[in-house]
Amino acid sequence: MTATAPLPVVTPPVRLSPWRRARVLTRRTLDAGLRAVPDRVVDAVHDRWITPDGVRDARWRLPATALYYRPLPGATITVPGGRGERLAVVGSRTERVLWWFGEAGYEAAEAAWWRRLCARAGDVLEVGANIGYYSVVGAAATSGAYTAVEAQPDAAAIVRRNLDLNGLHDARVVAAAAVADGAPDHLELALPDQESHQTAPTGSYLRDRAEGVDDRAAGRSVTVPTTPASALFTGRDLVKLDIEGSEAAVLTAAREAVLAARPVLLVEVLGGARRLHAVLADLLEHDYRLLAPTGAGARPLSLAAATGPGHRDVLLVPGERVGDL
Repeated sequence: MTATAPLPVVTPPVRLSPWRRARVLTRRTLDAGLRAVPDRVVDAVHDRWITPDGVRDARWRLPATALYYRPLPGATITVPGGRGERLAVVGSRTERVLWWFGEAGYEAAEAAWWRRLCARAGDVLEVGANIGYYSVVGAAATSGAYTAVEAQPDAAAIVRRNLDLNGLHDARVVAAAAVADGAPDHLELALPDQESHQTAPTGSYLRDRAEGVDDRAAGRSVTVPTTPASALFTGRDLVKLDIEGSEAAVLTAAREAVLAARPVLLVEVLGGARRLHAVLADLLEHDYRLLAPTGAGARPLSLAAATGPGHRDVLLVPGERVGDL
């Protein structure tokens, strides 16, 4: 009997609306134009726009803004306004913002606070590392143990690469999503459509398990391994959580470990995160204090303000440790 060759699979062409077609054409034209700008010109504009200390010159704002979307020159960057942290150029939005606007232009005071907190901590956990900028900042500052957790596989590999680039070989990287005990061994991590052109998108979230992400359409996803949050949190004295709407689930799963070790927590709060509101209220009942990290210090923050519209990073500090800040 003669075997029949399989028929070829024909994928029908994607039909784009005229508006979508115009946007794609415009983007390709702009990309081609920006790529035509020589690296030496990009470097020259960057060096006039922002100093190594992170000071910007407004006279160069227009050309810097125009070149922001061009791929970065070179294989690595040094973050202006930081402490000499270097990052591999991989094509992420995070590296672009840091190079063009410096540490203070990325997330205002958060990196400086993280550096300060890590310098006083003995066992640090970062959940949601993305490409590892905070991992580099924190691991360089602490004299203790540092563990970075990142669910997106490409991003986790970049975290390791950036830690190695900065000589931080003792920091541990866990390539998994933190979840409650008893959760499946693997889950779907949604990759937002609006960030589909980026390496290691910052807005990836666990599908059907995150809150505050209803506006993030995601046609693509990747299956990632999971790891129990309760074990991750055990014995830590400093924790950073930035996991796109899964903060409440993880803190709930790690509640006993948190109340036992009483770490300082730096938590991202998304607007509309009702479950996280309840979790923070529970911690406040256990003598945690809610603070806003700013360049002028840590100011008291009400629960309503912390969980209102928009998103922000907040500090949760045990009452007995507030004086150490």
